[in-house]
Formats: sequence, structure tokens, C-alpha cells
Amino acid sequence: MEKLGLVLAGGGGRGAYQLGVWKYLVEKGISDRISVVSGTSVGAMNAVLFDTTSFKTAEEIWTRYVYNTVLRMNLPVQRTIPSLAQSLLFRRPLRTLGPNLLGTALKIGMNGICSRAGLIQIMNSIPMGTIQNSKRSLYATSYEILPNRGIRYFHLNANNPASIKKILLASSAIPFAFRPEYVGGRLCYDGGIACNIPTAPLVREGCSTAIIVKLSPSTNTYKSRRKTNKISGMKSIVISPSQSIGGIAGTFNFSPSYVRNLINLGYKDAFMKFKDIAL
Repeated sequence: MEKLGLVLAGGGGRGAYQLGVWKYLVEKGISDRISVVSGTSVGAMNAVLFDTTSFKTAEEIWTRYVYNTVLRMNLPVQRTIPSLAQSLLFRRPLRTLGPNLLGTALKIGMNGICSRAGLIQIMNSIPMGTIQNSKRSLYATSYEILPNRGIRYFHLNANNPASIKKILLASSAIPFAFRPEYVGGRLCYDGGIACNIPTAPLVREGCSTAIIVKLSPSTNTYKSRRKTNKISGMKSIVISPSQSIGGIAGTFNFSPSYVRNLINLGYKDAFMKFKDIAL
């Protein structure tokens, strides 16, 4: 019997595209047949949204709450920037400017430019307690930097709500934008650093078909497809934006109009992809 898995790439604000794809999968009854969902960064967050809420709720979170909460500036960094700007403006000696630059870089690296309070606020509104009993296996990918370096695939169903939130924070911790997170004694950053298309959990769970939702039309999908087929024998159905959705600028764009456009595009691209595919 065919076992379906879903892979959700990372990409910040561009992740709204995945909502449109999910909406199509729900309408066609395909979502009910998905056994495993593996995501990186915003893809991991969407995996949780898709499993614990309705499309309507997920859409409301993306269009009403994300824009004003996710990119709030971190207070320690906010306090440091004016002194650095003053040093640059008045061209202070390098011996004075150097420590300021180094100090600012360290504070940004440890604290991130943006606060995590907004995302935590959003996560607190999501029923994380249902994940342990979900019929789907959910995975979030992070990149461990200490004590070792390597990709980590966290099985969310095996964790309590508090741990799931920590894992999601780690999976979405874009370097310098957000602080790294400790998960089980491991210091982790955004999983997209090393694995933005986390198919390994689907292989582990024995999926026969992988629906892979990417967030960049420029990504070479064929290389990933060949690798997946060679390693696991899985059939890959790759959905990616049919037009540019902003690249790096899109990563930090959470405006409601941008989000709605991406949802519509994701739905359209999913429709076109599955038009001639029987599942």
C-alpha cells in the first residue's frame, strides 16, 4: 500500500506558499493519506499548523498575527546599535570602533537581531498537546553547532509541548536574525543551513511517495529528485513556485498582501502539478 510523506522546505515568509499547497491537498482528500510530515524552519512550523489546526486557522495566523510579531527587534541589540552608529558617524579611532564592532557582532550572534517573543506568542495559541497522539509522524530539522556539528531530525510526536516549542525555535533560528536554541543540551540553528529539503525522516518511516514543497523556483529540483530515488526508491512529486516569490527579500516579508498572493500561487501550482497525477 502506498505510504505518502510530505516535505516542507524552509524559507521564512515564503512559507505562506505552502499553505496554498496544503489547501489543495485538503480539498482533494490527499492530506488525510499523508503519514509523515518533515519540515525545516518555517516548514516545520507549517507542519505543526497543518496537523493541529484547520486551514482557516492557519491562514488567519499567517495573515493577521505573523506580520506584527515575528520580526520584532531584540532589545539588547536595539540598545547596542545606536552606540555603534555613533562611532561610525563621528569616525572614532579604530581602537575604539573595533571593540564596538566586535561587541555588537557577539551580541547579535548570541541574541539575534529579532526577538522570539512573537513566535512564542503564536505557538502558545496552537494546541501542541495533540501532536503526541497524532496519526501522522511529524519531524523538525535543525543544525547542531555545539557540542557537535550535524543535522538533527527531531521526532515531534515523542516530545511534550514545551520541548516541541524549543525544537521549533531551534529549527527556525536563522543565524544573526534569531538566537540559537538549546535542545537537549545541543545548541542548534536553523535546519536550512545544511538540510532545507529533509527527506531522511520519510526514508526512515518507509514512505513510498514524497510530496516535496520547495520555496524557490530557481532550486534545481532534479538533483534532489535523483538523490531521493537513488537512496530510497521513493517516488518524488516536487511542487515549487512557478514564478519568483522574492528570494532573500521574501524570507523576511510577512505582509498580509504578500502572504495572500503566495497562498493563491501555492494552490494554483499544486492544482497544475496534480492535474495529471493519480494518487
